[in-house]
Amino acid sequence: MNKTKFKLRHFIDIFLERFTVCNTTTWAASLAFYTSLSLAPLLILFVTFSSQLSPQIQQSFVTEATYLVGPQAGEMIAMVIQNSKARSDLSSISGIFGFFTLLLSASFIFGELRTALDQIFDIKRTGQARRTFFQVTRGYFKVYIMQMGLAFAFLFIMIVSLIISTALSATLYSDDTQMKVLINVLVSLFFYMGLFTLLFHYIPSEHLTWRRGWQAGLMTSFLFVSGKEAIGLYLGHSALSSTYGAAGSLVVLLAWVYYSTLILFVGAHATSTLAIMSQRAAEAAHADTFVPLKESHDV
Repeated sequence: MNKTKFKLRHFIDIFLERFTVCNTTTWAASLAFYTSLSLAPLLILFVTFSSQLSPQIQQSFVTEATYLVGPQAGEMIAMVIQNSKARSDLSSISGIFGFFTLLLSASFIFGELRTALDQIFDIKRTGQARRTFFQVTRGYFKVYIMQMGLAFAFLFIMIVSLIISTALSATLYSDDTQMKVLINVLVSLFFYMGLFTLLFHYIPSEHLTWRRGWQAGLMTSFLFVSGKEAIGLYLGHSALSSTYGAAGSLVVLLAWVYYSTLILFVGAHATSTLAIMSQRAAEAAHADTFVPLKESHDV
């Protein structure tokens, strides 16, 4: 029992130290700002792809977004989607150019997330000073191509989860409201677990192992699914929307992204803390079993 308490206290001490040293709240605020700038491009991409499948997917997304961030921010998301439908034509050259421009701007959020996770997982970027201009340029474009690929992966996973959730709710349990809620929770849990696993594995400069990625994804998905309810209750009972007037919906959305990003970073810090504790325990065990060469000869 005392050993368990010691481990828990040790975990909390390391977690709080890393949380403070990494300026986690500052990174969350930065990502909330970048998300507000990238929201329209991401939604335009979503409209572009979902319009090729079914309009019901767009409505399911608006419903899910309203459930997540509240009615005020949900109305703003619905308005952005409605306005973006007129810009979702990719048949012209200008449309194609605009599409990639929007995709590039939407990828900036993954760049910020990459730097934040590098700091949380204590990943050092080495060899930067010795690289040639060509290598730097190639690495720069390689990073942004990867970030754009992650934007596509995010949209793909989101669309697939909405299709599955809508199909199951409509065909299997059309009259059972509680079963619909359970299905949505389970689908959301698997969706977030897959999304967070991809983020933790591919976003950092040095890819985490799939084992650590799944561990972080599973932990963060449970934290996110349970934490979003608390965030919704807080935002629903706060006066953010009414205090800021016409900008209230945007402020509520920013607040939701900020607290949600904190949950993401909490999962990352928890995974990093467990890795640090495991490494220190292994080093301590190695130190206990190590016998210096001189002493071994004396024996």
